[in-house]
Amino acid sequence: MLDQCHQGQWKALAVLNVLGYLEAEAEVLVEVLVMVTAEVEVEEARTPWSTEAMTEEAREKLLGYGVAPPLPLPMAGEDPPCPRCGSREVVLKNPFGATLCKTLYQCAACGEVFEAFKTV
Repeated sequence: MLDQCHQGQWKALAVLNVLGYLEAEAEVLVEVLVMVTAEVEVEEARTPWSTEAMTEEAREKLLGYGVAPPLPLPMAGEDPPCPRCGSREVVLKNPFGATLCKTLYQCAACGEVFEAFKTV
């Protein structure tokens, strides 16, 4: 029978053998991964979406729901007209509406509070 000191040595040797086996397995796995890894290049086939791509029909539907459609890109910094009365006298109430893509305005002429679709 082995004393406790020798038992500890045998256990340490067993652990080292397992670690050596795992290290060898890891090296093989890395070699396989290197062999199957391919360089990939991604090309964007189209330009990112913009509010300029929104159809006239979609803009009319927004107006019908009381939402000011996005302005053309050159006018992006301007305030939109009121969708109810068409007045340009509007006050920005909040840069964010119910969603991040809209802003909240109030018309000074008719008092209507409305959302405007942001131009992107």
